[in-house]
Amino acid sequence: MQIPVNRINGRKAFTSKDTYLYFAGTAYLGIPFLAKFQKEVEKGFKTWGSNYGSSRAGNLDLRIYREAETYFADWLGMESALTFSSGYLAAGAFIEWAKGSNYKIIRTNGDHPSLWSYEHLETKESKMGFKPGEMENQEVIRTIHGNPETSFLVLCTSVNPILGHIYDFSWIKEIQKSILVLIDDSHGMGLLGKEGRGILDFLPQNDLVKIVVVSSLGKALGVPAGVLSGPQNIIEKIKTSPFFLSSSPCGPGFLQAFLKSDSLYKIQLEKLRENMSCFKEISQKWSGYTSLHPVFCLKDLPITISQEDLFLNLWKEKILISSFPYPNRESKAMNRVVILSTHKKKDLKKISRHLEKWIGKM
Repeated sequence: MQIPVNRINGRKAFTSKDTYLYFAGTAYLGIPFLAKFQKEVEKGFKTWGSNYGSSRAGNLDLRIYREAETYFADWLGMESALTFSSGYLAAGAFIEWAKGSNYKIIRTNGDHPSLWSYEHLETKESKMGFKPGEMENQEVIRTIHGNPETSFLVLCTSVNPILGHIYDFSWIKEIQKSILVLIDDSHGMGLLGKEGRGILDFLPQNDLVKIVVVSSLGKALGVPAGVLSGPQNIIEKIKTSPFFLSSSPCGPGFLQAFLKSDSLYKIQLEKLRENMSCFKEISQKWSGYTSLHPVFCLKDLPITISQEDLFLNLWKEKILISSFPYPNRESKAMNRVVILSTHKKKDLKKISRHLEKWIGKM
């Protein structure tokens, strides 16, 4: 069921008739709705315009791209980084590069469609199903070590965005040959780790494992762009690809706003973590929420009504949660509560109170 919405302010959604508490979306830090960030965007637009539709291969070298890419490489502790107009395109650029390599690809069931919508990936033999929080580590290790002459590329996702589970990467420390790992950190970057660096703060150290991180910047960071970071030799090759050179880059004004808003991101991350802890405390009798990620999936709870009826009952109470089939239209709809930094404590109490009506004690 789709609800026609006329406006969102980060805490509430407005239709033509009603106002709803808003527990959906992926703007976890509430960045797009903040007046301070919007002012920085306005300044960026005045400097660079609202968009830059040319190619990065053109004869004009806008310094903001180099500044942003240097920032991302330094922040993430990577050798190099590239920005794109979306995380999907950034992933596509990497996959296109991988097509010309000799890597045998190991996929996980958690990987995003941007990593498996290419024909050559669909024909790969290995398609291992990693369960959230308990990846089949030994199967990964056996596959890699059982083929000593094969170069492997492992495609992973840091966070299951539907279940809100962080995947386990402990298997990395046991790898005893050189491999390449691509991690989609779209739902971790800006959220996880001490300063929101994402999944990189949780990876075991292993010099034999080269890491590439791809991410949308449109989730927690609130910027319509994507980033790819990793070893310099790989990034330099991707810089020469049509995916990078022939596509329009992300809007430079947004990148300027991002670079000017470091303190704002820190404040919003602290607010979000306070809200996550608050919801954990409020709902501890029935939810099992861990407060590790702001997405709280309802599908495995002992709900006394159907998922569809749960959504409709909350809707009648003027509460909108995330509910849609994923990753395609044929998939079952997933109900999720998405906690945002813009929520107030009374909002969290209200949704907890209404959810508890239909959920038995755990």
